[in-house]
Amino acid sequence: MIEPTLARKAFVKHHFLNEDFIRGVVQRAIQTQRIHWVDREHFSLKVGRKTNGKFVQVTIWVHYRQDCYWIGKVHVESVK
Repeated sequence: MIEPTLARKAFVKHHFLNEDFIRGVVQRAIQTQRIHWVDREHFSLKVGRKTNGKFVQVTIWVHYRQDCYWIGKVHVESVK
């Protein structure tokens, strides 16, 4: 599940992000164990993405609760 505020802010600001991309990244990261656990209920993951010829790093923060992954924050930064 994606935080509704996230959809209104991040997806509008970063046109290369969308709900399908975020969900897919989280699902693949969980399957391949490419996640950084902050504590028992929170983890983050980072993924590279190319947009308009530039590379960015997308960091996604996730809260795990009872077989549900709550995507609460996304941060995008340029990679040089």
